[in-house]
Amino acid sequence: MIGQQLYLEATSLGLSGTGIGCFLDDLMNTKVLGLKNNLYQSMYHFTVGVGYVDSRIQTLPPYESRA
Repeated sequence: MIGQQLYLEATSLGLSGTGIGCFLDDLMNTKVLGLKNNLYQSMYHFTVGVGYVDSRIQTLPPYESRA
């Protein structure tokens, strides 16, 4: 529910948001941050910002017939 609220709030402000699963959190905590236990374990990150549309990428409507 928190993630959904973050998406809604970002959109209401004219921003974009995306959730990022933290699959390398153990490596980050132990090797980069030097943490010895999981007291500050990260489960999920969420970023908010202005979206960038890359004009080199073609987008099509979903389920478009290509016959």
